Amino acid sequence: MLFHSNCLSVTNKIALMSAKSDGMRQPPPMVLVLLACIFMVAGSEAQLFEPRLMVMNGGALTVHLNQATCAGTPALSVPGGNFSCVIGRHATHVPVAVDGGGRATCGVPPQSSPGLLSVELKANNTIPCWHTSSSQATYSINFFGVAGLEPLAGPTIGSTLVTIQLTNFDVTLLPGAQALCRFITSDAAFNRTTLLATTVAQQLTQERFFCSTPAFPLMIPEGQNSSVTFLSISLDAGTTWIDDINKAFIYYEQPLVESISLKSGPHVGGTKLTVFGQRFAPYLLTKCIFGTKDATSTVVVSPSVMVCTSPKVDRPIGSSEVVATLVSVALNGQNNQAVAGAALNTTFSYLPDFTLSSIQPAALPLAAGIRTVTVFGRQLRSQPLNADLIRVQFGDVLVVPDSVAADGNSLTAQAPDVWSISKSGFSASNVAHSNISLSGLEVRVQVTLNGQQYVGITNSEVADLEGTRLRFFTAYRLVPAFGPYQGSTSVTVFGAFLGMRSMPYSSSQYKCQFNGIVVSGVPFNSTQQVPGSSNFDLGIVCQSPPYNGTNSPLALSGSGALMADVTVSVFTDSAPSSPSIRYEYNDLPQTIRALPSIGPLNGGFDLKIEGASFKDSGEQLKCKFKYANTEIIQQAKFQSSTAVLCPLPSAPVVVTDAANYVPGLSVNISISTNGQQYSLSSASFLQFGFQKIDPLGGPSIASTEVTLTTIASASNLTCRYGLHAAITANPTVCTDEAIRLANTGSPSAVKACFSDSPGVISQSNSNSNEKYWKCTYPPQALPASILVRDAPIFFSVDGTETFFNGGNMQFYFNLRHFPVNSFSYYELQSVTDIRPSSGPNKGGSQVTIQGTNILPVSFSFIGSVLCRFGDGPISSAAVRQPISGATDLILVCATHAVQSGLAPARSKLQISYNGQYFANTTADFYYYSLTSINPSKGPPRGGTVVQLKGVNLGQGSNSGTEIRCRFWLDIEVEGEYNPFQDVVTCQAPAWPSDLGDEVKVVLEVSLNFLPDHYTDNALFFEYYPQPGVSISNVEPSAVPRGIATPLIIQGDLFRNSSVLQTRFSSIGRTISTVFRNSSFLTAQFDQYSATARSLVSVTLNGQDYDPVSPTAGLDIYGIDRVSPASGPVTGGLTLNIFGNFIPEPSPAGLIGACLFSIANVQFASAPLDRQSESYVTCRLPSAPGLTPASITIDIQVQYDKGFKTTDALAFQYFGVFSVSSVFPSQGQLSGGTQVTINGASFVSTATLKCKFDTSEVSAVFLSANQMTCVSPASTSEIPVTVPVLLSLNGIDFTQASNSFNYVSEPFIDLLRPSEFPSKQTSTPTITVLGSRFENATTLSCRFATVDVGMIPGGEVIVAATFVSEFQVLCPTPQPQNGGNISVQIAIDGQRFSPRTNPKEIQAYDIHKVSPTVAIRSRPLRLEMEGRNLRFSAGACGLISAVTGQRLNGTAVFNSSVDANLGISRHVCFLSSLDSIDAGQYLVIISPISDNSGREFISNSSITISLQHFDPEHSAVLPTLGVTLGGFTVTVQGSHFVDSSELSVNFGSAGLMPATFVSSTTITVTAPLSAAVDQPIQVSLNAQQLSDTNQTIL
Repeated sequence: MLFHSNCLSVTNKIALMSAKSDGMRQPPPMVLVLLACIFMVAGSEAQLFEPRLMVMNGGALTVHLNQATCAGTPALSVPGGNFSCVIGRHATHVPVAVDGGGRATCGVPPQSSPGLLSVELKANNTIPCWHTSSSQATYSINFFGVAGLEPLAGPTIGSTLVTIQLTNFDVTLLPGAQALCRFITSDAAFNRTTLLATTVAQQLTQERFFCSTPAFPLMIPEGQNSSVTFLSISLDAGTTWIDDINKAFIYYEQPLVESISLKSGPHVGGTKLTVFGQRFAPYLLTKCIFGTKDATSTVVVSPSVMVCTSPKVDRPIGSSEVVATLVSVALNGQNNQAVAGAALNTTFSYLPDFTLSSIQPAALPLAAGIRTVTVFGRQLRSQPLNADLIRVQFGDVLVVPDSVAADGNSLTAQAPDVWSISKSGFSASNVAHSNISLSGLEVRVQVTLNGQQYVGITNSEVADLEGTRLRFFTAYRLVPAFGPYQGSTSVTVFGAFLGMRSMPYSSSQYKCQFNGIVVSGVPFNSTQQVPGSSNFDLGIVCQSPPYNGTNSPLALSGSGALMADVTVSVFTDSAPSSPSIRYEYNDLPQTIRALPSIGPLNGGFDLKIEGASFKDSGEQLKCKFKYANTEIIQQAKFQSSTAVLCPLPSAPVVVTDAANYVPGLSVNISISTNGQQYSLSSASFLQFGFQKIDPLGGPSIASTEVTLTTIASASNLTCRYGLHAAITANPTVCTDEAIRLANTGSPSAVKACFSDSPGVISQSNSNSNEKYWKCTYPPQALPASILVRDAPIFFSVDGTETFFNGGNMQFYFNLRHFPVNSFSYYELQSVTDIRPSSGPNKGGSQVTIQGTNILPVSFSFIGSVLCRFGDGPISSAAVRQPISGATDLILVCATHAVQSGLAPARSKLQISYNGQYFANTTADFYYYSLTSINPSKGPPRGGTVVQLKGVNLGQGSNSGTEIRCRFWLDIEVEGEYNPFQDVVTCQAPAWPSDLGDEVKVVLEVSLNFLPDHYTDNALFFEYYPQPGVSISNVEPSAVPRGIATPLIIQGDLFRNSSVLQTRFSSIGRTISTVFRNSSFLTAQFDQYSATARSLVSVTLNGQDYDPVSPTAGLDIYGIDRVSPASGPVTGGLTLNIFGNFIPEPSPAGLIGACLFSIANVQFASAPLDRQSESYVTCRLPSAPGLTPASITIDIQVQYDKGFKTTDALAFQYFGVFSVSSVFPSQGQLSGGTQVTINGASFVSTATLKCKFDTSEVSAVFLSANQMTCVSPASTSEIPVTVPVLLSLNGIDFTQASNSFNYVSEPFIDLLRPSEFPSKQTSTPTITVLGSRFENATTLSCRFATVDVGMIPGGEVIVAATFVSEFQVLCPTPQPQNGGNISVQIAIDGQRFSPRTNPKEIQAYDIHKVSPTVAIRSRPLRLEMEGRNLRFSAGACGLISAVTGQRLNGTAVFNSSVDANLGISRHVCFLSSLDSIDAGQYLVIISPISDNSGREFISNSSITISLQHFDPEHSAVLPTLGVTLGGFTVTVQGSHFVDSSELSVNFGSAGLMPATFVSSTTITVTAPLSAAVDQPIQVSLNAQQLSDTNQTIL
């Protein structure tokens, strides 16, 4: 127990405590409120137990018996006076020790984890008790634990604030006492336990306390730096100390700092320095402290060396203040020591911010050697402590500065040679290449003042300025590299770091020299990309000076051109770049003529330009096409110094319509070899165009005449077209590219791909300027699966072999322009799907033509598409774009009109793609029309389903679109095609009220629901006059079930009709009806087998029935069932009869009588009591003379006029029955017990019932004397006795003479013994301990095997012996082997508990021993294997089942064979066996650990045979053998035994299994042997060896 309180008053003490400094780094002051005594008032109830707060190792619980009430009786007055505490969810009963003062105590066991634990007080183990002022019977104890301490160490000077963390601690349960900490040392070095001090503990939070450590008064032994103490806490002012805390706290000698390796660093921190001193230790919270700030990292290297990283200090950026801090060490995160020695040795200074601003010069020529560089910045001068650590870093090379300015704003240093600091791997030999890396020609310049942090690298707060980079410039390429003698060529000198983007200098500092002639340059705009330059090229642009004969050229080129050296510099005092680059002076090119001199407007082929002084200058070789207002520059291809090829561009023209096309444009062509200066002369060229080319395609099976409309004259027109057969036969020769380039220079093999034909030129009659060029394309078969194939258009206009490719021309038509690839041959396609596929005779249907490849997008040659249906007129087809995801265009054609009656069965669709050739498709169009309507009349309310016949209705409706019927030319309704009758059906709408007396309306049909697709041969539908037929009465209004009856139907507006019928809607029957007059009809109602009430309606057209009247109905009366269907012969029972009875007032006059008969002979009747139209009652008459006990009778209901129901209901009479007993007579509250009802005169009916108090359940008939039923769940939550009643008809129950006891479910807590041996002649009776056991004849135990095969059948149920409410005895079954057996208890012998997770007993066995044979003269190691043995060490031995002789040994656990099944292996050591006689012995194991004295004895099948004589061998044959072994050896001797372990030992070669021949002979196979001589020994068990007296060689 922790504590308890008898506080009588409350004293509030408030003390303000603040930690003393004493050189420590302390937290802020805290306010400590100490409550001398706290009453648990707010939100708490009266307590029966104290305390409510307890440590996890348990304790004593105080029980206030003088304040307790048990079931209304004061606790101290309860008879017997035995009390117990029921603790925890396992309901552990702990006896209560009562003192004389009305109080008691009970022990609370230790807990494994913190949390709440329930506790109850019970008298005599069953009666619950509670506090007199409360109805609460269950209370709770809050168990708490100690999680840990922080920190775990502190200096010997004390004053370390140690935080104690509790778990599950509830301060509101603390009844007020002072918390204390106690420090005890039990160091072995002192050989004593010493109390250091007791200090006050202060509470921080709900579960946290802290206390300050006292000074360590003892001397730490020499050679040690620390000593361990133990801290415990008391929450009741020292009365009780929490035992389970025992947390170790380490006292250590204060560490000392003697010096540091580095004295300064930047204020952003990050400086690593080595700290030297004494007594450093790697505790969890060990750290360096800079002034008052913790180091960002601390590593203990040794007891005298630490490495620490300086933290950041807060200071405005740019401040010049130097902040000095002392470096100290704390091993626990709190207590840091004073500095040992001079403060100068342990002072770390935070230097002012230092930055770099620029470098002069910022660029040096490549490979110029070492140069002096001045670095500008601020605060570049370090404190004297680190003056020798100032360095300048160029790339990866560190340089000691030459000097540092006194004001700290600059320093000078010698930049190393560029080759020593380059990172890219380039050298002087490859520096002129355009692919060098810029990163290799610049280095970052950094400065450090302490040898660690560099400006712009580790200092993230200082900007890494562009001015801190040193660059090396060079030039390596000129663009262009040549120009005319006249000069003025803009030459871009490309190199590294020459452009304005990377150099911070003005453009006046850029210079170029052409053989000594200096010209000014400007930086090259880096956003431009010069062909051939890399994307990081930078450069200078200079104008080349003219060559006037006075320049000094360097040399002549191979072609005689003059060469000049070009160098550059980037600022006035720098050396020029090296090496120099050559520039060539040459002549301007000359242009003479273009071949050919005429071509199409859209260009697309190469012109050959002839001239002089052409030069192969790559991307700088240009052609300029100069039109009237536009210049177009094209890349030229060099052929020779006198010829280049220039691609003809598309002419810069815009055509808005067919009349405003461009007849032709003249263009002048000039050439430039350097991309800047062009030839002064030019060649003339004419570009012309076509207004129209029609058609652009034709079928592969017919010739097509193609007309090209233009204004260009042609002296001799020749047409050329591709041969598809040749193209298919020569696919590698007749390629698309070869065809495209076919001209005069084409090889003969390519020409074989074409055929030529003369063209015809004619004059336009309407426009004298227009010319018609006409070419005829013959039919050509297309390859399989090819829909369209181009035949390229080539033509010659002058009779030469110079052909133009018309396929690359632009032509203009229909106010838009199309690119023409070629004349296209197309394969005619079959149209298989058109929608709609039908339409009315009047024509005008818009037919959409769809399908795969009907009109592929590849048919781009099409100008217009024509179509026609059959022999009808030609019409234009509209072309629509494909739907989403499709590739085929869509065609839409309109149908023509045909005369009614003359419409063809179908019309074939024809399509032309070029206006010349029409092709039949496989798609048919059907014209439809109407011929008749049925019915042609209907009621004004509408709804008549009309059937329409006609022509092509089936084909028309196959389009899948919606069918519509139209009435009055404006009311549309949905229709449907019936393929079985070949009709269209639709439902007539209601008669519009605004049409007056009109009775006939026009009816039209559309099979595809498209505008104007209705038939024009109109039919008519007639409406009956308003308001329509009505029925007022039906005579008779009621008929008996099963009898035919004539009916009279009265009403208004009846008409004679061949389809006149009457319908009885509720029963689904329609009968023919005879017309008498407009208000009178007759019909014969046939017999009907069911009871019902049906409304009556009439139809005049065989389809539409008049609205039913609620008063015009027909009742078919009869009875359906009786309830109950059985009753006693004494009568008096009310019978409920269900059926259909005539509604009131009843015109037939219901007499109201039930007729009772046997074998159709009436013996009684009873009056009816009408309840409703479907329910009547009558009283059951008595039948005292009826025998036997159960007789079935018939019941009928009688009406007036002698009619009665034709059907009879069966009813069963039964005699007087009785119940004598029920078994079992008790069961669980949850129900489920099968109860047998014993009695007399039982009868089997369909409504057998048992009633347990008020709960009814079905019963099962077994015999005239016995029934069974299953007990329902009790309506009570506590045990209760209820009456058990029986009913044969579910209504009349027996009187209460038998009862059933509902009991609680039994609970099993413990089984004793919990284990026993298997396969024994007798087994123990186990004691079952628990609660809620009942003394019942059906009390049973069920033993079920958890493991297969233990008990035959898997389970055994045995009768149990009742001892008390808490104890039952059960005889155990005989298990066949070891394993686990579950145990359950049932009060009723049926419902066993617990239903889940039952308790288990364990059967143990020894099922295997080895060896099974032994000799008495030698020690024995006996291995045993068994189940549920469960011990690590114990006694073992052998016992004779005959003589009782016994030999003891020592047993130990060997290994686990199967932990899940509890199978283990053990070893028994028997040192001497000669003290017992030879014979068969059982094996014994006795564990030491449980002190139970139990022994595990093997059964009779597991024995060891103890031999009296040792085996002896007298001869070995042979005595000589090969070392490889494998030969048979015969050993002769005496006392050999046939055992599975019989073996022979061959010396060092080992044991070999032997074969038993007789008691004097055994055989064995010799093993492999390395030795020459091997001694022979015989063993009966592969363990005990005989004496050696033979050797085999």
